[in-house]
Amino acid sequence: MPRISDRKKLEGFIKSRRVVEMKDLLEIVQSTSRMTVFRRLSGIPYLCSYSHAGRYYTHSDVPFFDSDGLWFYDCIGFSKNGSLKRTVTFLVNKSGVGRFHADLERQLRVRVHNVLLDLVRSHKIDRMKFGGQYLYLSTDEARRREQIEQRDKVSAQAERAPVGIADPIIIEVLAEVIRQSNRHPREDQVTSGLAARGLSIAGSDVAAVFDHYDIVKKTLDTG
Repeated sequence: MPRISDRKKLEGFIKSRRVVEMKDLLEIVQSTSRMTVFRRLSGIPYLCSYSHAGRYYTHSDVPFFDSDGLWFYDCIGFSKNGSLKRTVTFLVNKSGVGRFHADLERQLRVRVHNVLLDLVRSHKIDRMKFGGQYLYLSTDEARRREQIEQRDKVSAQAERAPVGIADPIIIEVLAEVIRQSNRHPREDQVTSGLAARGLSIAGSDVAAVFDHYDIVKKTLDTG
């Protein structure tokens, strides 16, 4: 077991640097052995990045995770759920309307095609064709049915689109409203939620969708 002083030194180093690589850890422990680093890390709560092949490390006290359990340091992604596979599985199951491939790549900022295929083949998530592309869904039958119903509802609403706003934008706004429906979301909360997923949609467009579908009144009426 590493001495407490060695562990504290390593822990302090990681916290001060926020995000480090293995070469940094090898240098601080003055060793060329990765096993030595991992022995020193025992007892320290740390996370590996889900991006960059898990090459980066951070202390669990450092990240400020968003509502989906994600945190980015520049372009390096970390997740409360750990690996990319576990993170994608979590996001698909959490979503009220399922997730498309492009949505996940935009939010996670990494390629997910092979991960999605592996998860479907291993029955961790499900998928179906929707609007000419695959919609990824929960394998839980009740949850899957609910996701499809909500996605159908969003798509039907988008067909009655306000003039001047593209259908994909309307669908994203309505989907975000559903994701936040437990707290009767405001326009600014929806705009922020979309931004956190890598979608830069103007507040004026969000406001137009809210106004067109009378979202504030509907969410309050159903609360």
